[in-house]
Amino acid sequence: MRLTPRATMRVEADMRIWVAKKLQHTLAEDEENEEGEGGAALRSNLEVERGDMIEFWSADPDIVLSPVTAIIVDVKSREEGSEDMLHLHFMDPPLGEVRSAIYALQSRNETRAT
Repeated sequence: MRLTPRATMRVEADMRIWVAKKLQHTLAEDEENEEGEGGAALRSNLEVERGDMIEFWSADPDIVLSPVTAIIVDVKSREEGSEDMLHLHFMDPPLGEVRSAIYALQSRNETRAT
């Protein structure tokens, strides 16, 4: 997989999610070359490695985010007993929902800060 420079600004967000490893997946040739848009880093204790595919979705009752399929581009191991940091590249994400979730998280954080 070829990495491309970041096209948009990085946004820090802390959101509860559900995450699952896709056990069976095949990428069509056009999907292997698909650039997708965006990515994320998340903490998880899933046993995954670079190239695996996962799905994640919102576990926050106030934020709607349908399942997002992503490919793991890197796994940063943490100390024994703590969660790994997974760096993801989205595959055809629901961009409207992703942007809406980020906006809701930012609004929630601004409200808490005041």
